[in-house]
Amino acid sequence: MSTVTFSDEPIYEIKDDKLNYNKYSMGLAKFVSECETPLTVGIQGQWGTGKTSLMKLLRSELQSREIATSWVNTWEYSLFNGARETTPQILFGMISELKQNHGDELKTTIDNTRDQFANIKTMFGSLIGQIVNNQLGADIEKAKEDANLSIRKTEISKIKAEISSLIQTIVESSNNRFKRVVFFVDDLDRINPTDAVEVLEALKNVFDIKNCVFILAIDYEVVAKGLHNKFGKRDATNEREFRSFFDKIIQVPFTMPSLIADSSKLIEDALKKLKIKENQQDYKDLLKASVGNNPRSLKRFLNTYSLTRSFLNSRSTQLDLSLAILTAMQISYPKMYAEFLDELDVRSWTYEKLLAATEIVDFSEEGLLNQQLDFDNNDLQKFNEFEFLSLLRALYDKKTIEKENFIKINETAAITSVNSTARKELGIEEFVRRRCGNDTSKAKWISELYSLVEKDPILRIKATQSQISFKQDAKLNSAYLSLSKSSARLIFPTASKSKIDEKDWTIFHDQIHGFSHNIGLELKAEIRPYKQSLHLSCFINTEVVEPRKMLQLVKFGSQLHVDKMQK
Repeated sequence: MSTVTFSDEPIYEIKDDKLNYNKYSMGLAKFVSECETPLTVGIQGQWGTGKTSLMKLLRSELQSREIATSWVNTWEYSLFNGARETTPQILFGMISELKQNHGDELKTTIDNTRDQFANIKTMFGSLIGQIVNNQLGADIEKAKEDANLSIRKTEISKIKAEISSLIQTIVESSNNRFKRVVFFVDDLDRINPTDAVEVLEALKNVFDIKNCVFILAIDYEVVAKGLHNKFGKRDATNEREFRSFFDKIIQVPFTMPSLIADSSKLIEDALKKLKIKENQQDYKDLLKASVGNNPRSLKRFLNTYSLTRSFLNSRSTQLDLSLAILTAMQISYPKMYAEFLDELDVRSWTYEKLLAATEIVDFSEEGLLNQQLDFDNNDLQKFNEFEFLSLLRALYDKKTIEKENFIKINETAAITSVNSTARKELGIEEFVRRRCGNDTSKAKWISELYSLVEKDPILRIKATQSQISFKQDAKLNSAYLSLSKSSARLIFPTASKSKIDEKDWTIFHDQIHGFSHNIGLELKAEIRPYKQSLHLSCFINTEVVEPRKMLQLVKFGSQLHVDKMQK
């Protein structure tokens, strides 16, 4: 049987449209054909959501109308050009592509069209030459404000006038069908964010021309990083400045649809292609809770799954689904995958193991929903991880999957794993960078605590991607420290109810609370249940609690915890 694969190339024709983009491209085509000009439309969406495919379908539809089009891939222009050269190269590329796409039709327009193209090429060549020779800066807006750059201002003014004249020549001529020009600018979010901002500013200043429409493919979150030099790091205090910048350039934002319904059709077609007829809803639920609805991520999963599936010596409904689970876990949750290999039945995972496998701090339904959201630290992933683990437990309960199947296929599944199965330990500097960002106060607090623990003769400390663990016993992690934006949470995990009754755990709570009060710490401590286990969660305000007192609390709680767990 031949191996099934799924192409990640953008779609060009309606017959290849598996995600129902056509209804959006037709609506956009009508709008672009009739709107007042100049106008800029921003096709906004994350990596892999299909921005290029939508633009290709839109362009195909516009070319059947009285519209000339030009397409530039900004990333291609940036590959072999320095940062200073990228913007003028892209701007010239837009005009060059227009000529290349419609050269034959434009020959019959007006005789001076050829001269206009040549003049624009010469002007851009001069501008690029000046930049390469370091005679001028790269930022067009800055260039306009700097009196010492009068040569460049003159060049820009001439270029804009010449481009405007060219566009008017094209749309006013009775010798061709074109009534407006649409420029497609793709992959702005793949080039350096600072360069992308410069291109946007140049489009606004140079191509603000009647009878022109610009369609930009852009990931706002990525390109916004290029504005840090202007406005500082983006936060609630300057969000308005960031938005205002894009609002001035992009008059019509179009956000790629979530594709929740449409991706189901893509998955159904893929399962049919893979000849998988049973448990289709389980596959859909699995993918929704792991790779999500991003078309590129879905295709990456499908290709990886198809490859590993071709290595299986035998096939069965359970083996196929089990392999899909392992593949999804490898791609989306590598930490969970490492822990899963140690214990294949997630129903028996301890609270400590759950903490090690995920970004989740509290696994009770109420606790999960009440966690403070911090999307800079990918807290949205916590909800997907919770859904994924819940699905695995349900599949085990229904006997749709069994441990023996994972044992059979694990060696095959590991072929495509790009992550080490060992839990990744980070240095304190890297941990602080990831978890604290620009919060220097919290970074200093964590670093001081880490340094104090390292000097302690009994307690040991380790930082992983999402938390810090403390160990007093050689085999048992006695406490975890997890961070959010405004606080920290110290957790003493897993007490099995079969070993320690709830009354005993309440005594532990009271001892922790009493010790904290004695050393001058005011904290909130709660006993939280999870299935057949309990844990104690202490909420720490890092702006109030001194690192040395935190160390005292960790040592006291760790000793109590170890004593109880060893009973």
